[in-house]
Amino acid sequence: LAWLRTELMTPMRIELFLSGGLENLCEGKKTHELDVPVSSTLTIPRLLAWLRTEFFPPAPRNSSGDIFIDECSVRPGILVLVNDADSEILGEDAAIESGDTVSLISTIHGG
Repeated sequence: LAWLRTELMTPMRIELFLSGGLENLCEGKKTHELDVPVSSTLTIPRLLAWLRTEFFPPAPRNSSGDIFIDECSVRPGILVLVNDADSEILGEDAAIESGDTVSLISTIHGG
């Protein structure tokens, strides 16, 4: 995460959409307008790293870590969409542009 702190940053406005229960991490709010600091191309791993450290509340002390983000990727059962396109198809190095909508959707359900 050194790139987050050592390079000159310019904010990039994106919309973050949370669904499938992930919105409960943010008091039930599903849509968020975010200014993400960037110095080069914003990719999914870079965005996830920023969300993990700067946006989402820290995991409780007695938990095994973040609920859905593991370092710079998502845990199994979490879909990442960029403008409604699956990030698995786009590739993790696909650029996120100003004005894009990034959706994180949990498909994990008890049963």
